[in-house]
Amino acid sequence: MHGITYLDLKKQIAYNVATSDRHREKLDSLKSFFREDINSPRQYEKIETISELLRVLETRDVLSENDIQPLKEIATKMPNSDELLGTIGRYEWTQKQKELPIYQVPETILGKVRISPNEKFSTENFNNGISLLKKQRIYEAVIENIGTFWCALGRNLKIRECVIDEINQNYGDRYAKATRLMEFYEQRADPESWFFDLCHALDETKMVLLRKKIQQIMMMNF
Repeated sequence: MHGITYLDLKKQIAYNVATSDRHREKLDSLKSFFREDINSPRQYEKIETISELLRVLETRDVLSENDIQPLKEIATKMPNSDELLGTIGRYEWTQKQKELPIYQVPETILGKVRISPNEKFSTENFNNGISLLKKQRIYEAVIENIGTFWCALGRNLKIRECVIDEINQNYGDRYAKATRLMEFYEQRADPESWFFDLCHALDETKMVLLRKKIQQIMMMNF
């Protein structure tokens, strides 16, 4: 097992923000905090997920593999800040060892740089690495509970109006329409942010309880 990577660290921070209560409020607060770094009103308004915010910070050279201060700032604003900061500390320790000559980093020491099961951020439970069963359960929960709001959800998922009209005309009941909507979304969703985008869209559709439900499914161990 290797130490946590920069990509893993970003994913863990993003996951914690996206699955937190009132995550939209947290995202807005973080956007405001980094407003000067974003340095573009147009770009500021376009940021709708924590992953997009991190990408913009990287584009602005504010965040990088060697400068993770923004991740620290975000971590301090989360309920489990101690755990996140602990993970960040281990990442920084691993990075420092890379700067040392190989002979100064004995294998016996490197072998102790491990992430415990409670701290490990497994790609098996995240984004495109999520198990097929878990993704299926998430989509089933949306399909079964979205009801008459399937159309509004489609718009908040940025699905074109012509596609929504086509679904409305060609599929009978709400269940069939919601099923086709999620099939269409799955085909076109960003594999890195599909879950965050779905949570955000459910919040915008005023389906907060359903958003919490799929967040619970995402955190389940199967």
